[in-house]
Amino acid sequence: MSAQQETALQVEMFSGALIDTRTRKQKQADLEHTQPKQMGMFSSSEVAQFGVNPHPLLPLSDTTRLVLVSEDLRTLEEKERDLQREAEERTRPMFRAQSDQEVADEPDEELLLFYRAMNAGLGFPVF
Repeated sequence: MSAQQETALQVEMFSGALIDTRTRKQKQADLEHTQPKQMGMFSSSEVAQFGVNPHPLLPLSDTTRLVLVSEDLRTLEEKERDLQREAEERTRPMFRAQSDQEVADEPDEELLLFYRAMNAGLGFPVF
């Protein structure tokens, strides 16, 4: 069937519903006819060239050395910005930035060590 024609449906005897009774192969063939087909980019004479070596070797001498060179295409400002960010990520802050509320809520480390020593049954703080 072409894309312009509708699919012929049959009426089911018990429910009266319309049912597509085509086989899976018929449905797939109809679907393939409606799908666009890919066209070849090159003609067969352009693809198959007789007498041409498909893997030519580069004319290199024994002393020639091939290396890969990585190029950084960033501007000088972008390089400096990235270097600064990396340095900041790797550097630990000297002083913790805390608000006054956080300082008041956190007990002193020595006091914590004293409480731990008392709970462990020691009569002296552990430093």
